[in-house]
Amino acid sequence: MTKKIGFDNEKYLKEQTRAILERVERFNNKLYLEF
Repeated sequence: MTKKIGFDNEKYLKEQTRAILERVERFNNKLYLEF
């Protein structure tokens, strides 16, 4: 019996990190944050 994970925190953090790094490259190492 395998337990289904509702939220994979590690995967989420990896995806967010990748997205942020892509954004940094796109804007010449300037990071724009939206709140």
